[in-house]
Formats: sequence, structure tokens, C-alpha cells
Amino acid sequence: MACFIHNEPTSLTILQEAKIPQTLLESLSKDIPVSTDVVMSIPGAFGAICLNVPGLEMFKDFKLKTLFSIFTSEPHVRAFQDGELASNLGMSVDELVRHQPTLKSTVMSEINTMLEEVLDKCSAQRISAEDLNHCSLQKTRRHDAPAPGEVTGEDNSRDDKESLIPMLVESSTRVGCVFVCASVY
Repeated sequence: MACFIHNEPTSLTILQEAKIPQTLLESLSKDIPVSTDVVMSIPGAFGAICLNVPGLEMFKDFKLKTLFSIFTSEPHVRAFQDGELASNLGMSVDELVRHQPTLKSTVMSEINTMLEEVLDKCSAQRISAEDLNHCSLQKTRRHDAPAPGEVTGEDNSRDDKESLIPMLVESSTRVGCVFVCASVY
């Protein structure tokens, strides 16, 4: 849909009459599949929907919380752990907001809500120093943090993918930081 609209913007009205953008938004409000390709195509689809006033108004009624909830969903966070999805999604959302500045406050609010949910989930569990050592963002700040699996005389037998906390912290901060930093400049 997004490619079709971006190649032929006048088709948006026709697609809206056929209820295709509405169906997409309704579908995404229920569930976002655990697929990098699907997730990365969502901001482009949102941008295509927002190309006219009725589409922008329809999109404003859509709950963006659904998109950002993937960064607090265990299946999504585990599936996207090894890629650059969070950073790339942050850049794509930033591009959407650059084209539709009226969405900035909504996006910032949803990022804030997402980060609060991550804090709640993390505070509900005990965070250990080992959890923090497994966050690559933390390792870039702490030069003395061991690499995952590195022998340090301590028991590092834990699988990196076992604890949800490092994954939640890393993915949510990546998407939030990339968007916020890009929005500042």
C-alpha cells in the first residue's frame, strides 16, 4: 500500500474509499507480527496514509501505543534482539514526524509511555549488575564490563538471551534515543 501511494499519491483517496488504510490501521491496532520486515514497513505506511488531511485525521485516531508496545513485548524484544531494528525504527519514525510535525507531541508522549513501561517491568524484577553488563549500550560506557561469554573469573554461564531486562532496556532506549536525538537536530 505504501509503495503504491508513494508512487501515485492521487491513489490515496481511492484506497481510502476502499477502506484499505483503515483496514491496515485496524489490523495494526490489534497485533503487530513479530517480523522485522513488517515492523520496518509500518512507518512508511503511516507516512503514506498521512499524505492527505482525511488520512492524517484518521491516523491521529490510531493509537500509536501499539507500535511502541513492541518494545515492551517479550516475543518482539527477543526476536529483534540481534538486529538494528530499534535504531532503524527510531529513524523511520523521526522521518514520519519530519513530514508530519503535528504528530511530534503524540510520538514523544508514546515514547515516554514506552520508557515508563520498561521502567515498571524492570523495577518488578531484580536487576543485577550482570544484567547491566549484558546491555551493549552499557558496555560502550563502561570499558571494564566483560563481553558476553568472556571469562572473568566469575560465573558467566548465563545465556545472554535469558534475561529480558537487558533486552528491554536496550531496545527501548535505542528507539527513544534515536528519535529524540534526531528531533533535536
